[in-house]
Amino acid sequence: MTIFTVTDCGNENQLQGFVKQATDGDKITFACSGTIMLTNTLIFKGTGKLTLDANGKSIILDGGNNVRVLLIDGIHLTLNGLTITGGKTDQESGGGLFISKSGELTIANSTISGNTAKHGGGLMNNGGKVTMTNCTITGNTASAWGGGLYNNLGGEVSISFSTIVNNTATIAGGLVAGYPPARISATIVANNTAKLSHTHNASDKIASQGFNLESGIDGDFISTDRHNLDPALDSAGLQHNGGSTHTIALQTGSPAIGAVSAQFCPLSDQRGYLRPIDIQFGDIGAYQSSYLAPPTPPSP
Repeated sequence: MTIFTVTDCGNENQLQGFVKQATDGDKITFACSGTIMLTNTLIFKGTGKLTLDANGKSIILDGGNNVRVLLIDGIHLTLNGLTITGGKTDQESGGGLFISKSGELTIANSTISGNTAKHGGGLMNNGGKVTMTNCTITGNTASAWGGGLYNNLGGEVSISFSTIVNNTATIAGGLVAGYPPARISATIVANNTAKLSHTHNASDKIASQGFNLESGIDGDFISTDRHNLDPALDSAGLQHNGGSTHTIALQTGSPAIGAVSAQFCPLSDQRGYLRPIDIQFGDIGAYQSSYLAPPTPPSP
């Protein structure tokens, strides 16, 4: 395995070069923080597995409202701790990310926001496989279907402990769940908007795995889900709440707080903030309201 370390976040050249060089099992990480403006899509194509990990740095991959940010074709790509924003494909799908039929994406602790496309403003899964944990999908736009996410062509989507809010589309502001339906657990799907009003949050039934909170969505829900509720999100919206990516906090009294049995919760939230070990219930979504902040690194 080769580890490629990006040391120049001032332009895309070094990162683009590493993406082209990387082969099965390699990892691309970062020693800098910053916004990397893209003039060309980052294309992960081939076979095998690759990892793109922010390494605790604040890394924003920005398409500048000119190009799609990421395309995944054939490869199994793992993304961790990144912000995907400014992706735009007016006449195509997947402004932020596009996963082809042979592609696979595992994404964690990341934010997908401010992307635009015809279908799947934030993400288009075109028959591939997507596994998402501790992510925020917000502020994405589709001129047709699926503001936040579109699952197409029999793709597989599993989402847990994520927040999908404030996305817009003509149909399905939040997501197009597709068939087989997206499997969703401990996730907030709320406050999305669509011109076709009854599809504000989703256009298809989701397959609930429990502990979800929704503000109007069709699905095969179970007893631990919370229906037709306002999640009481922080009115400030997406902002720096700690960690290397922006998140959306929960207001005091939010019905998302303390709604998930602790045994099902990951150790930390999107920010990397640890859940207290003595709690019996964690929070729905990517943000944990009661937490143990990571220790401050020692001074050099």
